[in-house]
Amino acid sequence: MIVTEFVKHAHNRGEAPDLHFFRDSNGREVDLVVGQGMPPGQLGLVEIKAGMTVQQSWFRPIDDVCAALGPDRIGRRMLIHGGGDCLVRRGVEVVGLAA
Repeated sequence: MIVTEFVKHAHNRGEAPDLHFFRDSNGREVDLVVGQGMPPGQLGLVEIKAGMTVQQSWFRPIDDVCAALGPDRIGRRMLIHGGGDCLVRRGVEVVGLAA
């Protein structure tokens, strides 16, 4: 459902969706790597969790992939979860599904 929303958002802006999954040989992974809407040469990282309460461990995939790709290449970091909290924690936009 979340990925579909990213696709719809791109289409509504007249852009082709530029969405990917990232996983390397060391097991570092993140649910979405977003290219559209980012400054040239930068990417957005999105981790998606169904839980209602944000857990500290949920930030690790974003941190790991950011370190693997290089922080200069990451223009935006986002954690989408099943709860309602919307805030910024540790430089990551935390967005509740209700938002």
